[in-house]
Amino acid sequence: MKTVENQLIEHKEKLKKAKVTIVISGEMPAPIDFEKYDEMLNFDGRMKIEYTKKELKRIGLYSQSLGDFVKWTGKNQLGDDEIEKLENFVKEVHKKGKKLRFWGTPDTPTSWTTLMNLKLDYVGTDNLKGLAKFLE
Repeated sequence: MKTVENQLIEHKEKLKKAKVTIVISGEMPAPIDFEKYDEMLNFDGRMKIEYTKKELKRIGLYSQSLGDFVKWTGKNQLGDDEIEKLENFVKEVHKKGKKLRFWGTPDTPTSWTTLMNLKLDYVGTDNLKGLAKFLE
C-alpha cells in the first residue's frame, strides 16, 4: 500500500486538478487505518462494515458481488423479486451519498441493460469491445 502511495504522491496535484479519484480495492487497510494514508487515496466500501463518519469520507465507492444477491447468467431477465432486492441495495448505498459497482456481473447485453436500468453508477466488464459496441 505504501508503495502505491509513494508512486502516486508526486502526481498528487495533477491528479487533483484533473479530478481523478483513486479508489483502492482488494487488499485494503482496516478502516481505522485509512488516516495513515494520504487523502488522495480512497477505499472500496463494503456494506457489511460500519464506518465512522471520518472513515466514510474515505470511501470512494461501494463494491459488492452480484452473486451475493442473485445467481444469474445474464441470458434471461431477472425476476421482479430479484430486481427489487437489487434496487433496494442501490438505494441504500445512494442514501449514504456513495456510488456503487457490482463485480462478478455477466458480460451480456441483457446484463448491461439491467444494470443501467438499476441506476448503477459503474458497469464493469471483461468484454470491453462488446460493451463498447453495445453502447454505440
